[in-house]
Amino acid sequence: MNDFVCEQESFVQDDVTTRLRRLATHLSQIQSLWTQGSSEDLILALVDESRYFIE
Repeated sequence: MNDFVCEQESFVQDDVTTRLRRLATHLSQIQSLWTQGSSEDLILALVDESRYFIE
């Protein structure tokens, strides 16, 4: 099992407040990486992971 799957399983077990906090953290990281001109692949990976959590 890879890290992403483990994180997904952990996420669904968290309460709503924790889930929203983690999503907010991801969105903040995405914004920071974008403004710094970081790797598009890294940004897209965080976007994909965040989208999964939202669904």
